[in-house]
Amino acid sequence: MKISFSTLGCPRWSWQEILATACDLGYSGIEVRGVGKDISVPSIPAFSDENLEKTKADLKRLNLTIPCLDSDCCIHLRETEKATTAEIKAYILLAQKLDVPYVRIMATAPVPQPVGAVDEAYVLSAPELMLERVIHTKHPCFAASFWQEGLLLVCAAEGDDIQTAVYTLPARGMRPRRLLELPGQPGGLCVCPDGRSALISTRAGLMKLEIATGELKWNLPEWPLCMRLCCQGAMALVSGTLNGQVCLLSHYKPWLRRTVFQGTEAQACFLPEDGIVSGETAHP
Repeated sequence: MKISFSTLGCPRWSWQEILATACDLGYSGIEVRGVGKDISVPSIPAFSDENLEKTKADLKRLNLTIPCLDSDCCIHLRETEKATTAEIKAYILLAQKLDVPYVRIMATAPVPQPVGAVDEAYVLSAPELMLERVIHTKHPCFAASFWQEGLLLVCAAEGDDIQTAVYTLPARGMRPRRLLELPGQPGGLCVCPDGRSALISTRAGLMKLEIATGELKWNLPEWPLCMRLCCQGAMALVSGTLNGQVCLLSHYKPWLRRTVFQGTEAQACFLPEDGIVSGETAHP
């Protein structure tokens, strides 16, 4: 496990003091919210164009990384949309230069209680989404999800019979690499919380895949074409398209499982806050 700390907790320190403290105390990373009086990360001198290469070299020398750049951008305010969009773009550009995987933005202001009305439709409209790149696959892509080292793609390979072709794509790659081919048409896909394995459903059953090696850890042929899969911790919810059942199972020990819901077109998911299972059906 890698541990980082936020510069929000040391507002009077210089960048060099932050680096030295992170190294001396054995931290692996620094989450940057601001440095000194500069609360906007792109305006921090250490991250200016003339100092950027030195900053990257210092981080590498001290074996430190920056996991996230924290902004105070709130995207729910129409009146500041242009300024907010420009600042978000500046953060994203800096993150790309630093190879930082995440930028924090906020849907609403971080206050103890709601203030005023939030225009949810405006927040969800995402008017400034930017197309980063187009990924071309040999076969129609059926499902995609992020794993530890990039994208995992599940495609329907057409031929005499439809097969499930699984591809991986590095984070900055352009050409997907074929990982393996599975019998039957594809169903659902869910990358497990460890970021290294995934649940994949085809007509041949529900399987767990070790993504880096392409090794299949197990297969449950009695659960084919499960279109909805989701994981939380060691547990997975599997919604069976053909049998109308929702199964709760351990994706580490799949023989530990039980049916928790049944109905026509049954589907279920974990609630994000407390892990309660929610089931719904089109025709109870």
